[in-house]
Amino acid sequence: MAYTLSIAEWLALEDLYVGTAGEEWIWKSPYETFGYPWNFTEPGSNPCSASEPWQGLGCTSDCESEPCEVQYLLLGGNAMYGSLLPSIGNLTSLTNLDLSNNMLTGTLPPIFGSLSNLSYLDVSLNQLHGPLPSSMSLLFNLQVLSLAENGFTSTIPSWIGNFSRIVDLELSANSFSGSIPSEIGQL
Repeated sequence: MAYTLSIAEWLALEDLYVGTAGEEWIWKSPYETFGYPWNFTEPGSNPCSASEPWQGLGCTSDCESEPCEVQYLLLGGNAMYGSLLPSIGNLTSLTNLDLSNNMLTGTLPPIFGSLSNLSYLDVSLNQLHGPLPSSMSLLFNLQVLSLAENGFTSTIPSWIGNFSRIVDLELSANSFSGSIPSEIGQL
């Protein structure tokens, strides 16, 4: 029996692709793996297939012998532009999300807090802005959080100090105001 991604995950990937001009992505990421361009029009297309995996995407299994979920998206430097849509929150098994060095705009969707399995989040070198969504305070598994070189505003949230597993925190070159919360010094 062949399995596939859930409808919610499939639609989240399609939203990411369409919302960030996927047809124009450039596959030159330093994390590029062997794989095929994303394809939402081919009947039976399986992004997690062991024989034809989609580039920059990894899953908990190959969906051929057991159900699977998207585990990582490594799409740094792919010339993505546009905004992140709330449906990204449906990728609840994500552990690694690298969207760095693109041209993403807008704010981080509040739904980011539902990505509770994230250990690696890099959205540096984009054009994101606004305050960080408070729902991100629920990302307790983060080890790497890179938000550098965007236009994030407001104050640096004190809840970042609750990320006890953080080993790499990059917040530079944003438009944060106020002082650095003392809680960050406890990391």
